Amino acid sequence: METGSYFECRRDKVKIYKKLLNKAGGSIYPSTDYFIKKINILRKYLSEFVVETEIYEIDGRIQIIQPIINGVCLYKFLKTHKDKPSRFDNFVEQLKRMYLDTKTLPDLLNNGNILVTAKKEIKIVDVWPLFFIDRVNNGDINLESYKENIIRFKQLGDLISGGKK
Repeated sequence: METGSYFECRRDKVKIYKKLLNKAGGSIYPSTDYFIKKINILRKYLSEFVVETEIYEIDGRIQIIQPIINGVCLYKFLKTHKDKPSRFDNFVEQLKRMYLDTKTLPDLLNNGNILVTAKKEIKIVDVWPLFFIDRVNNGDINLESYKENIIRFKQLGDLISGGKK
């Protein structure tokens, strides 16, 4: 059994099962409908990069099932490979559009949230997007995390605008 910031995880050979934790003094957890609304933002803008995710509720706790994705963290891949993952420019452009339209980004900070597979495909496995204005203002994430995520976001944009690699 693994525990992340927000989910307790259990794996079998092909799937990972995540159950939202009830942490004392931790995050303000949404209703299942609100959680689905946030995931649908990811699906609207980045559907081809978001892993298949089943969402349900048991005893008032959000639970999700996803296929296990083996891969390397996107940022580690970018540092260790000369070439970009497949459809990288498209990924960054859609990410930019999502941010401009909604002020929402997936969590770009934590290792393993966005992976690059052996086939060089980008896969978003963390389906709990940062909704910055709300989450900073209600104390769920700190301002420093917000700023670090924005820096990571800008670094991705630099890679397609001729900055690096």
